[in-house]
Amino acid sequence: MRSIIKLLFTLLLGPALALASEPFAPLSCTSDWQQEARLAREQGVPILVVFTSDTCSPCAKLKSQLIEPMRSEGRPDERVHIAEFDINRGGKIVDFDGERVRARVFVSRYEVFATPTVLLLDYDGEVLAAPLVGYDASEEYSERLHGAIMDATVGMTERVSQAGAPAPAVH
Repeated sequence: MRSIIKLLFTLLLGPALALASEPFAPLSCTSDWQQEARLAREQGVPILVVFTSDTCSPCAKLKSQLIEPMRSEGRPDERVHIAEFDINRGGKIVDFDGERVRARVFVSRYEVFATPTVLLLDYDGEVLAAPLVGYDASEEYSERLHGAIMDATVGMTERVSQAGAPAPAVH
């Protein structure tokens, strides 16, 4: 009887416990922006890039307090493809056009001088909204982030419609 109860417990609660765990792997730094753009294009959403560094405590707070919850909640008003880039990364990365470029060239292109910096980009790596530099865990920051996401989504819709391709869904 006890083994039947264990079996029922496992069958009934096992899936619920699995769903309660984090549905996404932790955010990790990317080195292939062409791949990130492909994923964002498939989702029909802009790319939200979090420029970080290992020694940046505000970066860790931003990720844990805003970015990770956005990924796990999947709320429609926050539909973006999220990627992270460590500004101290060395070597070469794959750029949006498939070319290999030095990581520091990639960082300097976006004039990232402090971490965290959040940018919203289109599939070609073009900036869609004003950057958010720093993080202060305020409600105002959260509102600015949501506003930047909306601006990016609208900007992508306009760019895509001008190009004659199907527009991404505005959520």
